[in-house]
Amino acid sequence: MRRKQAAFTLVEAIVAMGILSLVLVMVYQTFYSVLQTTKIGADATEQVQRERIVLKTIEDALSGVVYYEQNQEHYAFVADTLDFNYPSISFVSRVPPDFLGSKEFGAQSLRRVEFVVEDAPVEVVVEVNGKTIREIRDERALVMYQTPILLPIDATELEEPKRWVLGPGLDTFMVMFWSTINSEWLPDWDETNSVPTRLKIEIAFKLNDGSAAQLADLHKREIVIFSDTITQAMQNPKMPASKSRGSRGRSGREIRVQGQGGQPQSRLLNK
Repeated sequence: MRRKQAAFTLVEAIVAMGILSLVLVMVYQTFYSVLQTTKIGADATEQVQRERIVLKTIEDALSGVVYYEQNQEHYAFVADTLDFNYPSISFVSRVPPDFLGSKEFGAQSLRRVEFVVEDAPVEVVVEVNGKTIREIRDERALVMYQTPILLPIDATELEEPKRWVLGPGLDTFMVMFWSTINSEWLPDWDETNSVPTRLKIEIAFKLNDGSAAQLADLHKREIVIFSDTITQAMQNPKMPASKSRGSRGRSGREIRVQGQGGQPQSRLLNK
């Protein structure tokens, strides 16, 4: 008598394949969700790190502001912030040794530093008909320029400013100045013969998907400026008054004696 062999029926095989497919779909969704979460976290960390580097660069530059009253045309603090889309600030600073670009300038730590918002080429990722394409577009970016103040004696022409793109994909960059006269924040600084005591900076970059930054993405920083101001009296101190001396450099005292005929006469006694 032949034994009956056990086997899966067609229905059982279809059910097993369906269960296996559901398990694979769930594993894939979990794996994809983990990848997306990791990518979002990495992008957010990169965004925050970039903003911190930009803010630290601005703070380091403002920490060594130098201003000479007698050379205002070379050391003026200049701000053009009325154009909210493309503001700029420029000043002379004695930057720290580890400041960005120090290798190119060597020992010339006294430089004019300028932070400008301008259009710069930025690589963006877009999807066209389901395909990912990388394009180069002009977007607003925060750019820094540096120029040495003290040039060599044999320099025949002015050196071109060095340029660094600090933050591409800029969404917001706003600078406010504290007025000690009005006791309020002003959007513009027109006192080129002085340096503001405090600055308030607001900065934000676009999100990685190209969308505009939200209010929570806006970073605010208030910076106190301890400027090294050199007044005209410090640059040109008065020379001390010289003491009067005799024709041969000898000092003495004068006494009055009685001469011939009773007329008083003066005589200089040397020490």
